[in-house]
Amino acid sequence: MTEKTDLDQYKEFVRERLKSLLDVVQSVASGDFSVRVQIPEEEDEFTALSIELERMIDKLIEANKVSEERMARLQAAVEEKERLLKTVGELSSPVIQVWENVLVMPLVGAIDSARAARIMEDLLTGITKYQAEIVIIDITGVPVVDTGVANHLIQTIKAASLLGAKCVVVGISGEVAQSLVSLGVDLSGVVTRSNLQAGIRYAMETMGLEVVPKREE
Repeated sequence: MTEKTDLDQYKEFVRERLKSLLDVVQSVASGDFSVRVQIPEEEDEFTALSIELERMIDKLIEANKVSEERMARLQAAVEEKERLLKTVGELSSPVIQVWENVLVMPLVGAIDSARAARIMEDLLTGITKYQAEIVIIDITGVPVVDTGVANHLIQTIKAASLLGAKCVVVGISGEVAQSLVSLGVDLSGVVTRSNLQAGIRYAMETMGLEVVPKREE
């Protein structure tokens, strides 16, 4: 067997060191920052390269840590935003049970197509949950009731009737009434009352109930 020459031994040494460094680079590239560069106590041709590679890994570890912290903060911000949007959505179309089988949905603010869909969904869910027979939709806080909003209300009322619930719209102001008339919106098939108190009174009468003053003992 031919003995290895000094050159052969040096080539083998270079191959082993390069392979060791390459393994580290590949591990880091795959996201494994647990690997470390083995730096021999005795300085050789690869010592400087090994030290620089180790420094680079340290910087990557620090950068990755910062990135993970930023991602965690971003994820927390996204979750908080989703929570707030859910809360706002629930507050924008609340369904309140004021009496057995009687619900009130007070609406405040502008109503667009997206919110109208949410209103219908929440109302139908409330009707099913509480087995409601009468729903009072209070639009006192809706600043503008145009053709689009009126049509959304009519569609919501029709959907509620399919579940066996009768809707009463209250809180139509004089300006809104004039606007609806000028727009030619037909609400003749919709039960309306002037305010929430009148709406609740209508609901009680429809259910055969009567609210009377408490007798003094």
